[in-house]
Amino acid sequence: MLSGLRAPLRPLVRRVAAPIAARVSSANVVSAAAIPLALAAAAALRLQLYWLAFWLGLLAALIDLIDGTVAELKGQRSPQGNYYETMVDKAVEVIMLVGAAAAHPTATALAVGACLMVGFSKARVGLVVITDNHDWPSIGDRADRMVVFLTGVFFAGCGAGETAIGIALWIFLVICAVGLKQRLAHAFALIDGAERDGTLLPYLGKPAPTGVTPPSAERPDGSRDDTTP
Repeated sequence: MLSGLRAPLRPLVRRVAAPIAARVSSANVVSAAAIPLALAAAAALRLQLYWLAFWLGLLAALIDLIDGTVAELKGQRSPQGNYYETMVDKAVEVIMLVGAAAAHPTATALAVGACLMVGFSKARVGLVVITDNHDWPSIGDRADRMVVFLTGVFFAGCGAGETAIGIALWIFLVICAVGLKQRLAHAFALIDGAERDGTLLPYLGKPAPTGVTPPSAERPDGSRDDTTP
């Protein structure tokens, strides 16, 4: 949902990214910087240094807005870079959540599992049909989840303590549940459409009808393999 703000924020992001792009050799360096920031945020959260955890976590999360623009400004946009960036983003999210595990073990474990399931629900359908990021339901995406979690850390710093973080984690779970339900429905619709159109990925194929022996396979040397597994 909040990921829709990327386009309106683009001019501001470019202004921030421009001096960074002029000083780094690779956009991947910018992406990777989010991991030590997330580790430091998690450690600060564990030590109940809530304000420090908030600012470090916010910086780690904001790198997701900047690194792609740095890559664009440096002419380094690539499929590999896009993949690397998303892997770092997922690592950052999990690391920061783990910072809350000591005080909220159950809620944190569920939150980590939920964010992984939300991401996997989109990634896994790409092994069934050809798809991309367009038109996917966005409630409970990474931006939403990070805002909810960091809001809890912010209010913890304002005096609410671990209670605020606990509440944030349970809200985190609710929006993950809503987002997962929407993504599953969208994935099922994509798969149903691909089955109707015959556009499932080739390796899936249509299973042979019950009782029908699949055709024998021809080996590269011209011989046949007529054995039934």
